[in-house]
Amino acid sequence: MSKERYRLFLGAGAAAGIAAGFNAPIAGVFFALEVVLGTSFTTSAASLILLSSVVSSLVSGTLLGVHPAFTLPAYQVLSPWEWIYYFGLGVLASGVSLLFTQIVRGCQASFRGEVAALQWLSTIPPVFQPVLSGLVVGAIALLLPQVLDVGYGSFNVILSGDSWPLATLALLLGAKLLATAISSGSGLVGGIFAPAMFLGACLGSFYGQGLAIALPPGFDHIAPPPAYAMVGMAAVLAGTVRAPLTAILLLFELTKNYLIILPLMVAVGVSVQGAEWIKARQSVQSLDLAQMGVSLVKETAQDLLASVQIQDVMNTTYLMLPLSTPIVDAGATMVGESVRAAILVDPSDRPVGIVTLTDIKRGLSGTGRSPLGLTLSDIATKEILIAYPDESAAQAITRMDSRGLHFLPVVDRDHPAKVLGIVERDRILLAGELKSMQSLLTHQELQTV
Repeated sequence: MSKERYRLFLGAGAAAGIAAGFNAPIAGVFFALEVVLGTSFTTSAASLILLSSVVSSLVSGTLLGVHPAFTLPAYQVLSPWEWIYYFGLGVLASGVSLLFTQIVRGCQASFRGEVAALQWLSTIPPVFQPVLSGLVVGAIALLLPQVLDVGYGSFNVILSGDSWPLATLALLLGAKLLATAISSGSGLVGGIFAPAMFLGACLGSFYGQGLAIALPPGFDHIAPPPAYAMVGMAAVLAGTVRAPLTAILLLFELTKNYLIILPLMVAVGVSVQGAEWIKARQSVQSLDLAQMGVSLVKETAQDLLASVQIQDVMNTTYLMLPLSTPIVDAGATMVGESVRAAILVDPSDRPVGIVTLTDIKRGLSGTGRSPLGLTLSDIATKEILIAYPDESAAQAITRMDSRGLHFLPVVDRDHPAKVLGIVERDRILLAGELKSMQSLLTHQELQTV
């Protein structure tokens, strides 16, 4: 399937997972649209995301019951000064989310050998790297077992009002951050979503307890620490995955309380804006789907195809047809030449489109018009994508996937009107398989030696 369709299914799965896991179908939809699809979603894509989230919620509600992922206290605004306090929480949340992001990226770079002091990590075979991180996380968990699993039990403790003291919360925040980053860096990926919420809950509870201690008697009429923990969860999540709407709607669906919306909007807005401000001035990179443990492409296949050039896999014997050719004549010519695709040219022989046998079959049987009056101009793909002989096959396959194409004309980079050949998706994939087999045989020969 095309890359767009694959991304759409990934978004549908993400929406369904969040809808079922947190009993938050609306937040699931917005996460898929905000983070996975981004600006590429269409109306039909949104409808599929909505449907997957609804079905997931119905199934989980029927089988497991309709209840939130964790118990949240009732929220209420106790003082007009609290908006200032939530502004301060948003500032802290932006710092924590950026720290979290950079440590995750730093650990991933360390295991790839990109950090000079930790290059020895890259010498560990990939299959054993998660074992090393598991030992580190296990050692941390011997002292602080709350860092393990999703953390719902810890959420309930923090949000119940009987939270841990300040020192313990600070230790949990640092330990969870380190454990998640090491796991993600080594390939033992457990996700970013729930750990970010855990960090936000610890930060918010710490902040709320600190306010109660630091404020003078006349300003101590504020919400209890669990309220700040709830808002902190959304603020750190939004700053980490750059999904402010998802974070706001998730907490709203969990609390079912409209009073929390304005504090959420203040803290989440400040957190995301602060993270973007620091990112713009210090060249800080945010986490993408790959850093979160989700990849849209198979990295190994892309790596193999990156070493194959188009000129090595393109077919230099190709068929060129005028755009005005009747489709009946074009079909007969292509069958006679035993080709599956032809490059279409204008009167000056410049490539202006591409047509396949599948297009011609569709034109002959599925247009509702007499095929005798149809030309290639009526059925061909005219928004032409091209390939260059000196580029990698990985670049060409990515371009094909973006439109669901199986053929690309190859042109001279300096003279785009000059057609050099045609490259097929099947030949590219075959080249990747041959490269893979070659590397396996080379590895086997080395083992034999």
